[in-house]
Amino acid sequence: MGKTGGDELIAYPVKLKASWIWKDLDKVRNVKPSLRWGSVLGTIYGGFDMWMHDLGLRLPWTLRHKKADHECLRPAAEFQPIQYPKPDGVLSFDKPSSVFLSNTNHEEDQPVHLRLKDPSIPIAVNLPLYAEPAQRYCPAGVYEVVTADNGQPRFQINAQNCVHCKTCDIKDPAQNIDWTVPEGGGGPTIPTCDGHATHSLALLSAALMLPLPIAGHAQPGGVPPSKVGRSRRPRRHAVASWRRSRSAAAISQRASPSRITTTKPAPTSSILRWRSRPRCGAAL
Repeated sequence: MGKTGGDELIAYPVKLKASWIWKDLDKVRNVKPSLRWGSVLGTIYGGFDMWMHDLGLRLPWTLRHKKADHECLRPAAEFQPIQYPKPDGVLSFDKPSSVFLSNTNHEEDQPVHLRLKDPSIPIAVNLPLYAEPAQRYCPAGVYEVVTADNGQPRFQINAQNCVHCKTCDIKDPAQNIDWTVPEGGGGPTIPTCDGHATHSLALLSAALMLPLPIAGHAQPGGVPPSKVGRSRRPRRHAVASWRRSRSAAAISQRASPSRITTTKPAPTSSILRWRSRPRCGAAL
């Protein structure tokens, strides 16, 4: 109590490098960079690199990307727009429905956590040159180019929908979007096997066997117990319990005509209600 913030999580980098997460990432570190040699040679080398790693022979080099991700974006005039089919509600779904399933929520009276260094760049630079890519690479429909009352395009940020993937922070061609931590740790929540919901930070804390910084949440059951940390029960019983809960969830989804079982309001009305909150959405 009484802290002004700005604390540094020193234990997280140390615990991360000592966890199974780091081992998995280290194994595939050369796969994506090797694709610059082409799909065939890159796939062959990537498989060889991972195979050697499984044999206990870690190759001592790490391939690097020649450019940052945002530097690889090319002007929209060089491409033809892709006409995607409309979501059928069975195999493909629209963005609002997917955001609804992520249980994303932010306090409605908090400042926008997606900040622009220069508010004029999205319309003045990105729109004519790249057709404003933020409205396409964002998986949650946070960024939109809408028509203002005066008939001019306007860049709109629906921060309430943000699922914290940080794609905008990485992919924006002008590096103009700054993703900051929202108030109260808002964002997507992940349902566990025992029917409770836990914040995405809880999964990382459990995976690294750190004290959970969010009070009242149990260890997430949506991840195999062998990779979540220590369990009080014998491992074989924990794994069996996890498999039974996953099977029950799969059966209930198949039995439901809409494949979505929820007691919350319809996703479209929820998204519209979120976007009508002026203090959480920003119009620039």
